[in-house]
Amino acid sequence: MSTKSRRFLSFVPRLVGRVWNDITPSLQDYLERLRDAVTNGIPGGVTDTTPSQIAPDNTADLGTENAGWSPGDHTHDVAVDAPVALGAALAEGTANSLSRSDHVHPRAIEALENGAGGGIRRRLNFIDTASIVWTLTEDIGGDEIEVEADAADTWREVVAFPLITPPNAEDDEFRDGSINADFDQMDGSGTGATTWIEDGDIIGVAIPAGDAGGELHGQLKDIAGIGVGDYVEVAVRIGGNAGGDITAGLCFNDNDHVWGSSGVQAVGLFGWNRTANSMDFWLGEWNGLATIPGSISTAGATVVQTPWIYLRLVYEAANSFRLDWSVDGVNWVNSIPATAITLTPTGAGMVCGSPGNANPGGILASWEYFRVVT
Repeated sequence: MSTKSRRFLSFVPRLVGRVWNDITPSLQDYLERLRDAVTNGIPGGVTDTTPSQIAPDNTADLGTENAGWSPGDHTHDVAVDAPVALGAALAEGTANSLSRSDHVHPRAIEALENGAGGGIRRRLNFIDTASIVWTLTEDIGGDEIEVEADAADTWREVVAFPLITPPNAEDDEFRDGSINADFDQMDGSGTGATTWIEDGDIIGVAIPAGDAGGELHGQLKDIAGIGVGDYVEVAVRIGGNAGGDITAGLCFNDNDHVWGSSGVQAVGLFGWNRTANSMDFWLGEWNGLATIPGSISTAGATVVQTPWIYLRLVYEAANSFRLDWSVDGVNWVNSIPATAITLTPTGAGMVCGSPGNANPGGILASWEYFRVVT
């Protein structure tokens, strides 16, 4: 390290061995420089070069001693830049710039498929399909997003079903995992009782094989105070072996929960026409029914599964009922106009059956909700 000060005045003039007249000019010059240094501060010699920039790749350097000095209030600029996105591995980087202490990195997620890289992006988008329904739950305490895939039950709810406010006490959203005790299970005289299960926000039934034409199965409940203009509404879905007749829907009934001459049911159904590959609707009194005219073809044996269909059975007037349907539960279309059925309803429920041909089995029906508007 140099022992010289930034306030040096040049060398002290030599006095020894010199006559006075010879040394007085040099001594006077030195004394004047000393006076200027004391009176006016640091003598000249400041550099007019801008201080160098501070950057990560700069190395320590003493500098050039005679290049001049810098004032005490000089400043160095610092090279800064925005941080880059998160990467897949640690890296020192090569940029010749620094980041501030309050810098922010955008979130980045590496998506892998069976351990192989699928790309790095800031967001993942889980898309429901006909066979997989995703459920994403934010766990704030665990600092994670929990992802659940339901690939086994394609009958679960995959759309937002409209809510009726205020709800009726007789409504059922099928969310508690058990069938309400107010419902009575009713089966026709064919192969025996069906099995109804409530699970995953739906209630469903498998129609047994060998059901004869005219069989009807249902869950019925008594409902007090049904009047003209009131209606029941469901979201229903059907599927299975198209070799059988597939129908499902809803009904008004009297207080005799019996299929046959002692009970009366105003039944609204939708079915799958296997010949036209389309939906058909039917409204009528079930007892004695052997077939639904124009509703379902007997041809074909492929597997079908319908989307959710909304049905609304309206008590239009005394002994008169109307069937409406919708694809979204908001915009309704009249499918069957007012139809005469001698019935004063005291209850309602969900029904399915196999009119016409015997059912080969494997037929499924599910309801997402059951609502009563009185």
